[in-house]
Amino acid sequence: MSNLLNSIRNAASSMTSYQQMIQVIQHNVANASTEGYRRQEAVMTTGIPTSTSRTGGNYVGQMGTGVIVSYIKQYGQAFLDAQVRSQLAQSAKWEKESDILSQVEATLDEIGDAGLLNMLDAFWTGWQTLSDDPSNISLRTSLKQAAQDLADAFNNRVTSLRSIRQDQDTAIIQAVDEINAIATQVADLNTEIMKAIGADEAPNDLIDERERQLDRLAEITGGTVKYQETGEALVTLGGHALVIGSEAFTLTTSRDAANDNMVEISWLEDGADYTATSGELAGLFEVRDEIIPEQLSGLSDLADELATAVNDQHALGYDLNGIAGGDFFDYTYTSATFFRLDLSSNLDDVENIAAASVTNAPGDGNNATEMANLKDLLAMNTGSTTFNDYYNNQITAFGLLVQQASTKSSDTSVVLDSLKQLQASESGVSLDEEAASLINAQKAYEACARVLTTIDEMLNVLINNTGLVGR
Repeated sequence: MSNLLNSIRNAASSMTSYQQMIQVIQHNVANASTEGYRRQEAVMTTGIPTSTSRTGGNYVGQMGTGVIVSYIKQYGQAFLDAQVRSQLAQSAKWEKESDILSQVEATLDEIGDAGLLNMLDAFWTGWQTLSDDPSNISLRTSLKQAAQDLADAFNNRVTSLRSIRQDQDTAIIQAVDEINAIATQVADLNTEIMKAIGADEAPNDLIDERERQLDRLAEITGGTVKYQETGEALVTLGGHALVIGSEAFTLTTSRDAANDNMVEISWLEDGADYTATSGELAGLFEVRDEIIPEQLSGLSDLADELATAVNDQHALGYDLNGIAGGDFFDYTYTSATFFRLDLSSNLDDVENIAAASVTNAPGDGNNATEMANLKDLLAMNTGSTTFNDYYNNQITAFGLLVQQASTKSSDTSVVLDSLKQLQASESGVSLDEEAASLINAQKAYEACARVLTTIDEMLNVLINNTGLVGR
């Protein structure tokens, strides 16, 4: 009788174990497409056997007690996860940089008719055309319009580049807010995970959520993670702790007057500066503080030298009324990233354009010719480069940066995809495998249920039919 009751317990325990296995499989299938989910498995082990004493002349020894779920295994490799995060940070940096540089490239628009080189050529051509007929008011008006278009081209580029730079500044602030939010979530998850592990439970879904947060953190900052025996994740940024156990540290932003009032990042607790070396933040800082200022500086130098050369030559000439020419351009420089180039108010009347090289000679266009010849003046790079060549070199160098960022973004993305595929092969859910496991678990469950039914029939015979022989 006791053996039958033990058999009932064994069959019921086995059914419960296979029911748990089916639940785990169902959980895997439900999350097959969930980003960051790691496949789980109910690891089955034999139950603790029981000893039996001698019964009559027979000694059985130990009897098995069926099967139990030992623990819920979660697939994944910490080393592979670290590789993915490292590559994720690099890929995010170059992708972010490539996206922003594409915006800058569109702003410069050197391929279209509104390119600055085309505007420079139109300006030089306007002077050359005016030299042939300096008293022609229509030609003077055309030259003034070409000069205005050139000044507008400079100013529009400055405004657009500064706007893009300000956008990146805002993106940096948003990234810092997101980092702080992630740090808080990871600290909270650390607490819950350590509690679960302390209670001898497997907090696999909590770990998955923490891994998703850490992946995003790596994408933004390239932050590194070390796991402690207690189950907590120790997170650092640039050697500074971001999360220790249940404690999260905070990044803050402040304005840097020395950098056009752009934000800089520091740690709230100790005031130490934080410098991004990888991830989206590194791409944002590189474009904001290096690439865009270089473009603005190049435009500023070009506008400054151009205005100086044109104004100097224009002052040597005479207008239609025989008056010496004044400034042609007004160049205003206010900071390392801001300037304006405007036409002098003296040119409100196009008759004041000094095309002649001598006074009271309205038909003389020699100064206009000299102005056109400024196109070939070696005024840039300490007297080694013309205006057009200087800007052409600048945009060529920038084009190489755009191409490099695009290539790096593509290359790192390919490597990242390969690592993610390798990661998925280790921890991803295969619906075919889960279907096969489900069938096996179902058959085992049915077999245990059949055993239980058989034992029930045996007990029915033992209890209800014993002593009824002969009736």
